[in-house]
Amino acid sequence: MEPLTEPYFNAAREIENMFTSTGNGFCFGLCPYRWCPMPQEGFSSMHRNDPERCLRYGIAIEDSNDHDKVVGIIKLRHTNTSWIQSLMYRVQEKEVYIELIVVLPEKRGKGIGTQMLQWAESEAKEIYQANQLALVVTKGNPAKRLYERFGFDTRPRSAFFLLVCAVGRPNGRFGADWMVKKLKTKA
Repeated sequence: MEPLTEPYFNAAREIENMFTSTGNGFCFGLCPYRWCPMPQEGFSSMHRNDPERCLRYGIAIEDSNDHDKVVGIIKLRHTNTSWIQSLMYRVQEKEVYIELIVVLPEKRGKGIGTQMLQWAESEAKEIYQANQLALVVTKGNPAKRLYERFGFDTRPRSAFFLLVCAVGRPNGRFGADWMVKKLKTKA
């Protein structure tokens, strides 16, 4: 696991676009996600111009015979930097929100998701001094079992989940669970 760097921008963008385009969800209830793929230059300039954004974006890399391959991505958020982000999920004080976690389908079940969650926990504690990790998992997502094994607990729903139910973000499944893991912090 490592933070996103420029040589991996395109591979990370492709995985993110693959994830959002495979479902039936709607971007803010307006258009299907598959209609709005992130173009390469837009993704690259967004990350190139904001080095902090790259530090919050982790990539899992598999060493293959002749090159490294990005096999998973994870995006963290520790602040509410825009009204759009706050609409989707309002990060609490001392919390890091896992905005997105994706493992390539052919690499699932091989421990990559666990490695990404370990990286997120380490980053949350060491860089942001957070005492809690949070994420939202849509109903029916088999990854919920991974989150539970990693120590996440399901919490009561809030108004946010009305939005998830309305738009089925991002995979078209309506409804979601808010999950939280309390972190042990250094005294």
